[in-house]
Amino acid sequence: MQSTDDGALLRQYSENHSDEAFAALVTRHINLVYSVALRQVGNLHQAEEITQAVFIILAKKAASLRHEKALSSWLFQVARLTANNFIRSESRRRHREEEAYMQSVLDEAGTEVWPRIASLLDDAVAKLREKDRQAIVLRFYEGRNLRDVGLALGATEAAAEKRVSRALEKLRKFFTKRGVSSTTAILAGAISANSVQAAPVALAKGVTTVAIVKGSIAAVSTSTLVKGTMKTMTWLKIKFAIVIGTAVLLAGGMATVAISQTSASNTITLNDGTKLTLLGVTTGIQQMAPGYENLRTANRLYTPNKPSMLWIKSENASNQSSTYEIVVYDKAKTACVNLEKSTGSHVSAGVDIQGFILEAFPRWDKEFIVRVRPYRGKFSQGQFIVSNPAPVTEVTNWIADPLPATKSDGNLEVTLAKLVAGATTPSWAGGSLMPTNDPVNQCVHLNFDFRQNGQSTTNWDPWPVQTTDAAGNWSRGLIYDYPTNGVRRIWGRMINGANIPPPEHYGMDGYYYQPGLWPDKPWKVRLEFIQRSGFSDDEMVTFTNVPVKSGTKQDMDDEWSAWDVGKTNFPFTITSATVKGVHLKLLPPLMFTNVNSTGNPKDVSIIIGADPDFNPKGMNLTVVSATDDQGRDLWHPFGVPWAGHYSIEIARVDDDVKSVNLTLALHKSRFVEFTVNPSRK
Repeated sequence: MQSTDDGALLRQYSENHSDEAFAALVTRHINLVYSVALRQVGNLHQAEEITQAVFIILAKKAASLRHEKALSSWLFQVARLTANNFIRSESRRRHREEEAYMQSVLDEAGTEVWPRIASLLDDAVAKLREKDRQAIVLRFYEGRNLRDVGLALGATEAAAEKRVSRALEKLRKFFTKRGVSSTTAILAGAISANSVQAAPVALAKGVTTVAIVKGSIAAVSTSTLVKGTMKTMTWLKIKFAIVIGTAVLLAGGMATVAISQTSASNTITLNDGTKLTLLGVTTGIQQMAPGYENLRTANRLYTPNKPSMLWIKSENASNQSSTYEIVVYDKAKTACVNLEKSTGSHVSAGVDIQGFILEAFPRWDKEFIVRVRPYRGKFSQGQFIVSNPAPVTEVTNWIADPLPATKSDGNLEVTLAKLVAGATTPSWAGGSLMPTNDPVNQCVHLNFDFRQNGQSTTNWDPWPVQTTDAAGNWSRGLIYDYPTNGVRRIWGRMINGANIPPPEHYGMDGYYYQPGLWPDKPWKVRLEFIQRSGFSDDEMVTFTNVPVKSGTKQDMDDEWSAWDVGKTNFPFTITSATVKGVHLKLLPPLMFTNVNSTGNPKDVSIIIGADPDFNPKGMNLTVVSATDDQGRDLWHPFGVPWAGHYSIEIARVDDDVKSVNLTLALHKSRFVEFTVNPSRK
């Protein structure tokens, strides 16, 4: 609980003109206000000006708010109104760093939903009922524990927990209607990690100085903003217990560019009769499908680096909804990049809109080709011809490293021996081979050598990869073993009734990934390498005789959710251990029937959390060994990424398992980047 409540500080300021009390309020709430402003305008300096205006308004309104108990909710709404007023009245350009959008796959493991909900979050919270909104702001924006949330709301800790859970579920439904599917646990983690960003250190002092004198020394633009927002507040009759009025829609920041059409209707028809219509291409920070900006269920996508987006409407005669992916080719079809759906909106029965961020396209051509297929399905015969939304007339290419090239991270040296674009994608023996003259059936084939501490090693594997070029294109993928002759042979061995192919089941010829980029320009290839064995003693920890309890898959999901929203009063014992200074917390292993697996076998789920200050970036958890109480080996996954917690599922265990023994390794990935000229097969 905060040492002096907001109401007391407001009374001290309004009655005694205590500058110290007002400074304490600014320090306590500036990050919340600044974060709301920053999300709305997307510009650091503009967010600072809005923050200044909000605290000037607070200084002017302090006397009427001195008995308020939930000031943070009032500040949230005033910050939102001030930002909306700023957007409507100001013409500006917005800037964001490219790196904020182009993150590695690892960085997105637990937060990949955040870019899709960031621009919608404050609108969603504003639509909640007052008590629900206060609960969300207190719990996630301010990081209060459930006891403090309950005290602020005049409720018990248990009641506060229920209100937070209900409010999260309302937010989940809000986002689902706008094409962002997630769980309450993932939402809680994303909001907790991202909703409040630290305001610049000097801002608090400047805000306090200007606000105390009611803005008399504020800049003209800030004074205008204060007056406009206070007029809006008067119109909405905003007091401390604010009733949310009609939400002010953000200005677009969106421009539609020209499209060349393949036919008069610009449509193609899939084999099942579904009609696909190319709606257009947009560019901006907040984007919506052309012609559907006022659709109630439309999903406005927040794209801070202002990429181009391609929009397609699907109309299915049987009223079924499908997810699609597109493949972007250059006009000569020398290469292609597949792109998955970034957002979607439901229009009516069988009619949906799907948007695709054009992360990569041939920017040097006047036009490019787009083909569409159901996710991982077959392509239609038709194609769209699209005018280049962002033509690049000249590209200064990077200087490539001659191969073989060696890069290092820590004690791991990686030598890239070859990188070939246009190689045949491996296929399973006995399966039908895809036409290799189509770039969609081609991959990037590469070979590595590894040395750790100067010695040759084979216990590291590449996994995520990001490929970029100087024109601004980028793609991400996962790296897999490339079988000799490009053909996989299917045979394996049985462990606890599961067919587990051993690593030696086919000859190996390096690795491959999809997609790459267009190979006539140098690439930067950034790779993550994950250790598979040979861990040091200080990286490992052992849990012995951990009791297994019975339950259902729903119990498992509920425990995930409870852990991720910060629940602490579990009705069972949590086992703790420390490795490399990280305090791991193991929830009791839960045995459940896996109804999605053949024969409905028993699986065991294990959730492992860590202290709130744990930095999971680049950290992996590997099960070194796992046995049950009778000494039987248990099958287990290799590396496990962080997603608010580590989650291990042990497949196909015997029904009579009473406890498990686990040896885990907590270890850090290595990252290297090569600049290469891809060779052609």
